[in-house]
Amino acid sequence: SKIDKLPKDARTLLKTNRERARVDKIAGGKYWYNGIQQCFSNSFKNQSIHLDSILINISIDGLPL
Repeated sequence: SKIDKLPKDARTLLKTNRERARVDKIAGGKYWYNGIQQCFSNSFKNQSIHLDSILINISIDGLPL
């Protein structure tokens, strides 16, 4: 039947990355770094927008850099 051909998981439809993120243990916690380019690419991959530039504000614990 046609229902049998449907994906059993939404990750198949969304083409979600199956690789686990690398999380390093550091003193007092954990550290994860995916890279800013990769984060933006993942956030906007299903959007049809075209930008020449993007303005971002970066802060650590609420303090701007």
